[in-house]
Amino acid sequence: MLYVNSSISAVETLRAEGLDVVVGQPAGVPRIGLLNLMPEKMTTEDDYCRMLAQSGLTLSVVLLRLPGETYKTTPQSYVEAHYEVFDPDKAPPALDGLIITGAPLEQMPFEAVRYWERLCRIFDWSAQHVRSTLCICWAAQAALYHSYGLPKYALAEKCFGIFRQEVLLPGHPLLNALPSVFPMPHSRHTAVDFEELPDRCLVLSAGLDTGVSLVVDETLRRVMVIGHLEYAADTLDREYRRDLARELPIQLPEHYYHNDDPAQGVDFSWAAAAQTFYRNWAASLMNDD
Repeated sequence: MLYVNSSISAVETLRAEGLDVVVGQPAGVPRIGLLNLMPEKMTTEDDYCRMLAQSGLTLSVVLLRLPGETYKTTPQSYVEAHYEVFDPDKAPPALDGLIITGAPLEQMPFEAVRYWERLCRIFDWSAQHVRSTLCICWAAQAALYHSYGLPKYALAEKCFGIFRQEVLLPGHPLLNALPSVFPMPHSRHTAVDFEELPDRCLVLSAGLDTGVSLVVDETLRRVMVIGHLEYAADTLDREYRRDLARELPIQLPEHYYHNDDPAQGVDFSWAAAAQTFYRNWAASLMNDD
């Protein structure tokens, strides 16, 4: 069962999918903060709540926002009604796990992001007070830069599609029950250099077309996912059609449509891997060690 701190639309959406989701924050249940940095917050809520609800574990999610931010794509009133302010300097929430989503900021220098200093304080706070923090795509690159000075670099062409990832550290608990090669969605203009990762980091998986994709830092309390296992089946399709409509340069997402034909629909090839990974991560919050 998944408990959510507020009556967001994801509750009814996921119930309609047959998942057990209710509004509440009971005591004694592992509590996961969702720091949602994406503009379309309701879609992102659906994605992550679905992953956690599909884990089959009893978990609690609280939606978090940075203090002082204003929103345009999602109504300000919605965010203020459903999200708790997350300020590690002022009565931060008690959390067992934390998910920091990606953000459409990858072509901007980290220091130019208006909330960069606040995010860095959250990275530092969570390393001391949260059992495991899951950083996704841009947030993963941001965490590596903040902790190790590891730069991102621009790709000649957007990494866009579903790409094979090879398990490099078999036996790691986060990889439990994952096959030796599994698919992962990617949608990004930047990457980090595999060779520049410090030895203190554990690289769990990587792909020939994508580079490193899963990394655990030296504290074993921060997990970087440089990809988007949480994506719904239609996410890349919506992105592709959006950019086509805007007449922006966009290539067909690779290994995504059946026979590379949008008319034939999406091959939801990463569904099982996504469920397995998120179940493993959620289970890690319950370990006593």
